[in-house]
Amino acid sequence: MPKNASLALQRATTSVISRAYSELATAMQSDCHARVLSVIDKAADVWTEDGNIGLVNLCFNTIPKRIIKKLREIYVTITLQELSRLVFLSPQDAKSLLQQMTSSNNIIAEISSSEIVTFPNTNPTELNSTHTLNLLNNLVQLNKQLGSSKEYLAKQNNSPKEGFVSEFTVEESIMDQDFKDDDIMDFE
Repeated sequence: MPKNASLALQRATTSVISRAYSELATAMQSDCHARVLSVIDKAADVWTEDGNIGLVNLCFNTIPKRIIKKLREIYVTITLQELSRLVFLSPQDAKSLLQQMTSSNNIIAEISSSEIVTFPNTNPTELNSTHTLNLLNNLVQLNKQLGSSKEYLAKQNNSPKEGFVSEFTVEESIMDQDFKDDDIMDFE
């Protein structure tokens, strides 16, 4: 829009354009396939004029992924047929989308030969975090070190103090130890 355009024209144009984007954002939050499609069709000229039709299509194509992530929180198992119906894709397209999402670590899912989709109760970001894996690795190393340490084993074999019943666990013993910097791996 030219800089010398009237203020009324600028406001009118801005409100029409921003309304379309606002409606799209609201529809996308609902993950309702039909609603998003309706908003996209209704404002097709705005998307084309702004050169954002590709971006809008990309947003629209994320709906099945977002629905699958929500279904993962609801279902432990679901048939591929039912899942494809809920994400508005053919069973083959739903299967390939699931395989793509699992290979890119967006979700953890298994598809059986009988076309049953299983979602384990695990968050893939927790499992695939390098930091988490390093922490688990260090815990295993420390556990091995403690299990072979003569001082630790001697401490375990000592009799408890008067009137004190020991509920000493491996985790507590790891937390109570003073480790040198050399004993702990760098997490970065």
